[in-house]
Amino acid sequence: MPAALTTVDRFRQYVGTYATPSGGKFNVVIRPNKTLAIQNADGTFQDLIAWQPHRFRIKEFADVVYEFRVEGGRAVELKQTNPSGEYRSKRTQ
Repeated sequence: MPAALTTVDRFRQYVGTYATPSGGKFNVVIRPNKTLAIQNADGTFQDLIAWQPHRFRIKEFADVVYEFRVEGGRAVELKQTNPSGEYRSKRTQ
């Protein structure tokens, strides 16, 4: 994985609040150790591991992929793909 995919400057374009289709919300944050993570409503974190440009995996499930749709240098949507389907969350902030 190229180091350019894991810089804090690159991660900043993804940081924000996202809304799920069912109305739930979660945040994408940069953790103190300079990694990117999803912060769930209950305060727990799911670390995102850079895999390809705008695409991430999680260590818990190898078949789950998160992909940010970026427009104008800013993420506008996060798509989660897993064995049960695709789920899109729109950025609200």
